[in-house]
Amino acid sequence: LGDGLDSCETIVRAMAPKLGCSARPVHLLGIADAHSIPRFVQHGVDSFDSCYATRLARHGTLLCRGRPDGLSRIKVKQTKHKSDYEPPDWDLAERTGDHRSLAYLHHLVRANEPTAVTLMTRHNVLFLQRQIGELRAAILNDEI
Repeated sequence: LGDGLDSCETIVRAMAPKLGCSARPVHLLGIADAHSIPRFVQHGVDSFDSCYATRLARHGTLLCRGRPDGLSRIKVKQTKHKSDYEPPDWDLAERTGDHRSLAYLHHLVRANEPTAVTLMTRHNVLFLQRQIGELRAAILNDEI
């Protein structure tokens, strides 16, 4: 739409009743960032399609929560992560069994190792899958 997220949300809110959102699945193309998904789910959008998670990974950024410093995005290439031996997101690490540290990912990114993009893409996609699962549970519990 090009006007920003607020105008997109206004359009989706206006169109949802006309599309019969309660009768069939509604797909939103091109918007699937961690902050937008909950906004659109409450208007009846069921599925999302975006390159957001992979683009962030290609540019060296991880999505996370549960960090002591409160970060929601981590730019892995920053020097401060060189000696951070914690996983980027403890909850996600526990769920997936992947406890690779930020220091390790930092090393891979600095060395231009292609594995870094693969690991970070996987992390970001799993992050968004977890978020969608939580939203699904909230819908089933009539919280949304």
